[in-house]
Amino acid sequence: SHSFIHEGYVRDNKFPTMEFGRGFWIIAPRIMHESNQIVSRAWIEIGGLEFLANLIVLKLGNDVDVILGMKWMVKHQCVIRCVPRCVEIHHPSGKLVTFYAS
Repeated sequence: SHSFIHEGYVRDNKFPTMEFGRGFWIIAPRIMHESNQIVSRAWIEIGGLEFLANLIVLKLGNDVDVILGMKWMVKHQCVIRCVPRCVEIHHPSGKLVTFYAS
């Protein structure tokens, strides 16, 4: 339920990272990785609005830059709708962003 960012994306975009005490072991399908680095208070633009996220740095697949976890989605009252394949995200300003799958 944490949020993650690909280490290559961090490196290529020169995001500042911070180390935190003991690392996290992340175990998921095709991923087993330990990390003790975080991108703190990263700005993520979705639908023209900026959101903050704390992102643990991981080796992710080359086609994934960021994974927003359940804690972040709960904080922003996200709703995933299977039909019509969209995600609704509430911005702190009160605006609603709806992102549709392509």
